[in-house]
Amino acid sequence: MKITRFLPIPLVALGLVAANASAHDHGHGFQLTGKVIAPPAQIDLGAPGLSAGDQQIISMDVFAGPKKVGESHVVCTIVRADPATKASITQCDNVTSLPGGQIVASGLVTSAQEETSPFIQAITGGTGAYRNAHGQLTVSEAGPQPATLTFEIS
Repeated sequence: MKITRFLPIPLVALGLVAANASAHDHGHGFQLTGKVIAPPAQIDLGAPGLSAGDQQIISMDVFAGPKKVGESHVVCTIVRADPATKASITQCDNVTSLPGGQIVASGLVTSAQEETSPFIQAITGGTGAYRNAHGQLTVSEAGPQPATLTFEIS
């Protein structure tokens, strides 16, 4: 198993944190900002180079305005890859830990979405204040810079 480090890429934008929102907000939408705390790890599994099974592991601090309110940890696994075009589909599983509990989101992201547009993940559950959470998470800014994420929880 080969483990390498690389600079943040658009998928790294999955960091979570909120501008002007309490860490305990639920029952409606709120925004968070995520800042990657270290370059993500890339694990090259299976065939060398881009292939199904390769993973990225991303860790970030989560902020509401200037205040750190939690952490976000993301594991993305390539589920379909075309090495010739470098196109891929990645499944990302995201756990954001806030003072009131954890929020879990999951979804598919294409390599085209990573580079050019917002993408949406399903909020599949949570713990504590978020134990009945469902809805969606929209990542509205991709790239190595901090990301704005919009949680729509019902």
